[in-house]
Amino acid sequence: MAKYPKFLECINPNGDIDDIYILHTQAPRFIAAVLITNDEAEMLQFENQFKACGRTTYKNDTASIGVIEFWDNPWKEGLTPQEQADSIAKLMRRCADWYYPVLKELIDNEQDEY
Repeated sequence: MAKYPKFLECINPNGDIDDIYILHTQAPRFIAAVLITNDEAEMLQFENQFKACGRTTYKNDTASIGVIEFWDNPWKEGLTPQEQADSIAKLMRRCADWYYPVLKELIDNEQDEY
């Protein structure tokens, strides 16, 4: 059986072309929305919709990543609430680190167009 990548960038062809999503394919599996902005107020409003978020920044733009839904239970048994929160934060940091080269390419390509 083929091994799937841990993260996949997705765009819904039937939705808004500017909507970007990330799928995490390993437990805990989730779908996350991505907002790319340089407006802190807009980013905070976006992040307040989600229970788990991550960020990565390139130049003046930040990609905020918010988990829409976990398909698996993200809470590991035997961990304290703080350890569980730390585990989710670590997962979101890995997601943001994975998205950094994607953001860099998007920003650099956008600047090349001008």
